[in-house]
Parts: sequence; C-alpha cells; structure tokens
Amino acid sequence: MLVRARTVGGLLGRAATRAVKVNVPAMTTSVRTVVTLEEAKKMAKNYNEIPNDVLLNMAVMGDQDAREERLIREIMSVENISW
Repeated sequence: MLVRARTVGGLLGRAATRAVKVNVPAMTTSVRTVVTLEEAKKMAKNYNEIPNDVLLNMAVMGDQDAREERLIREIMSVENISW
C-alpha cells in the first residue's frame, strides 16, 4: 500500500494521497517516507535475493523474471541441486 500511496500522490497530487490516507488509516500510521542508508544497502537487488512469498506475488502479477526465478527454484527443489 505504501507504493500505491506514493504512486497515486505522484500522479494526482496531494489530494489523492490524502484520500488514500483517509481510506486506510491503519496502514498509514506506520508509513515512513525516509529510508536509511542501512535499509537501502540491505535491499534485494537481484531476483535470487527475493523471499519466496514476495517472488510468488510478483510472478502472479505477471513479472516474467520472477516466474523464471520460481522455475529455477522449483527445479532446484525437485532435482535436489544447488545453484
């Protein structure tokens, strides 16, 4: 929801961002707008660093690279081989 709020705010202006905040107050109470340097360095930079649940969601949404990584992990699991 944080990404959607930023996207909506970026495209439609401040009023749209406020509308999102009003509609989902529980989600916006813990929203931070600043990322620390430590958090940025820990961020996943490649598909092989992304957790399985996130990768699955990305694949379901149509991300072809996420689908490829899921296939690689499935082959690794079935064939009992490491990357």
